[in-house]
Amino acid sequence: MKTYTFRITLPYFKHMWRTIEMHADQTLPYLHNAIQHAFEFDDDHLYSFFMSGKAWDKATEYALPEGVTPWDSMDAKAKTEDDELEIPEFLLNWGWRRDIFFPKEQFHEARDLPLPEWVKSIHEVAAMSHEQYKDYLKFVSEKTGQRLRDVEHFISLTVGDYREYTGADDVRRAVIDKLNLSVGKEFLYLFDYGDQWEFIVKVEAINPNAPQAKYPRIVESMGQAPEQYPDWDDYAATPEEEIAKIEQRFQKILAIDERQERLRMLLKGKKKGFDQLYALHDYLAFALGKSFPAVWRAADKNNKITVQKVFVDNLAKKVMLKIKPSKGKAFLIPAEQVWAVDDASQNAMVLEDYRRWLSK
Repeated sequence: MKTYTFRITLPYFKHMWRTIEMHADQTLPYLHNAIQHAFEFDDDHLYSFFMSGKAWDKATEYALPEGVTPWDSMDAKAKTEDDELEIPEFLLNWGWRRDIFFPKEQFHEARDLPLPEWVKSIHEVAAMSHEQYKDYLKFVSEKTGQRLRDVEHFISLTVGDYREYTGADDVRRAVIDKLNLSVGKEFLYLFDYGDQWEFIVKVEAINPNAPQAKYPRIVESMGQAPEQYPDWDDYAATPEEEIAKIEQRFQKILAIDERQERLRMLLKGKKKGFDQLYALHDYLAFALGKSFPAVWRAADKNNKITVQKVFVDNLAKKVMLKIKPSKGKAFLIPAEQVWAVDDASQNAMVLEDYRRWLSK
């Protein structure tokens, strides 16, 4: 099974991203819905993908056709990993014409039954040669007892000109594996034409031998996502102003002398668990120096290192630090195992704040 792994980021939110893995045969609406789920948005507006990475670049835009909304079509409302029911691979719109496969008098009883195995997926039909397509139409006609022209008319309505897909701008026809993506490629997902949330989507990996699983799936979640609709009293007119407010808040927290009060202010209004963990991650990411000398203290280690970056391990529910030893490659270790060389520095204070929170 072939999959694609995407990292989704928002400009101005440097320490926050989501990583999503998708089946190669899934379409861009699946990615749209997975992003909405990963960032906990309401999916209540239109959206576009711009493969050039430039907003409103009509030459590379994929969007829903005029008059179609994301909530009109099951295809656009593709399921995510938390849904109880998974949309199968067969042509989704065939559900309302099951009389092609069952006698009309049995239509209502057959409505909730799975379609026959010989019903091809939209991607299988799209991949057929002209001769294979004609043979398949004849096969369906013979199997169902329907006239050939009726079968051809119905399939052409459902598939459209999918077989001649050459990059049309209907997002529902944009199959991931047909977008000529390569590792490192970036494109833009723009959600809500009014507020214009601009997500950068980067191809992290192409996996030719991925395991059987339910896709799309969220494989990494780093940092707390911004609110889709912040309170107007707290609303900042621009992303730069929003970042400035966050920095001001951290500066005020760092100015507090008493550790317990610092943690109280940092975690005010944060729920226990990941909510607090992400708050600590953002605090460390902001307050720690970009590269500073430290000591890695573990059961059998007391080595000098350089701290480079801050991460979250969702499985371990801990903040991790990317460290570089004096020899060898960089790697990740738990933040509680790191002490700044300068005991009087802000780095030392912040690391101790994290250890204090972790101990509770």
